[in-house]
Amino acid sequence: MNPRKSKLDRPLTDPEALEGILRRLKRIEGQVRGLQRMAEEGRPLGELLDQINATRKAMDSVAS
Repeated sequence: MNPRKSKLDRPLTDPEALEGILRRLKRIEGQVRGLQRMAEEGRPLGELLDQINATRKAMDSVAS
C-alpha cells in the first residue's frame, strides 16, 4: 500500500481554491433555499425541476 495520501485524503490548503469552493457552496445554499420557497409557494413542478437541475449542475461543478 502506498504510504502517501491521495489528493482526496489531504486537506485543501490553497486559500484561493478554498475561497472559490466556499463561494460556490454559498450560491448553492441560496439555490436550495429558493427551491424551498418555490415549493412553499406552490410553484409549478416544471419550474421546480428546472431549478433542481440547475442546483445539481452547480453541485457537480464543485465536485469536479
